[in-house]
Amino acid sequence: FDTGAALANLGNDFSDNNNDWTVGAGFSITLGANYDWMTDTPSNNHATLNPLSGETTLSNANLTSLGLTSAYTSRVATQSIPHKAYFEAQSNGAGATNHTIYSGVRPAAGPQLPPPANFPGQDALSYGVMMAYNNAILTPYHNNIASGQTVSQNYAATVVQVAVDYIDGKIWFGNGTDWCGGGDPATGTLPTYTFTPGTKMIPHLGHYHVSTGHINFGQRPFAHIPPSGFMPICAENFPADAVTLSGSFTGNANANGPLV
Repeated sequence: FDTGAALANLGNDFSDNNNDWTVGAGFSITLGANYDWMTDTPSNNHATLNPLSGETTLSNANLTSLGLTSAYTSRVATQSIPHKAYFEAQSNGAGATNHTIYSGVRPAAGPQLPPPANFPGQDALSYGVMMAYNNAILTPYHNNIASGQTVSQNYAATVVQVAVDYIDGKIWFGNGTDWCGGGDPATGTLPTYTFTPGTKMIPHLGHYHVSTGHINFGQRPFAHIPPSGFMPICAENFPADAVTLSGSFTGNANANGPLV
């Protein structure tokens, strides 16, 4: 089928079989949270928000999350972070006083259903960044303490960048122009936070009030160019694990084969 370059051609069969599909009304290839031509296949499955992991309302292929009234709510993703990973989060472009979106990570090991923290950065294990409707500052959080390494943000327009290197234990948050702390993920310098190297992390999206957040793990085009070496969160970017052998065994001479 077509690669998504032109809306009029979406659903066209490239083979000689002419098994064309008709694209329904409302289908969009405009870049952003409503982009519908996603590169997500059974052989290369991308992460989404986990429908079993929290209390928010999910929609839009489990990439849009709606918080609850006057409460903190959150969800984690369906896949953990490969060696160096990049993802983005944003609001739905509208909001009201107290509407807040948190994006970040927490350890992939341990209970996740629901996440122990109400938002990424609330506890000593998670790291997050806060984007609030009534605040022009993008503020990192860890252990429920705000960091002074802030950058500017516009709740209606900013697409938050999250870059994680779990092997070296580093995380950066950015606004598309600057990284909190002034570092550079591509060179590994001045991370917003550090954590114990080798700790596998899982993406974590949080809300305060009925805020709506969108997350993109790479199945849609990113709004910003990922730092060099940082990859989308999908199956093909996970390192191949070594095959673990069970050892040798002796058969029982049965005609149907050995009994293990």
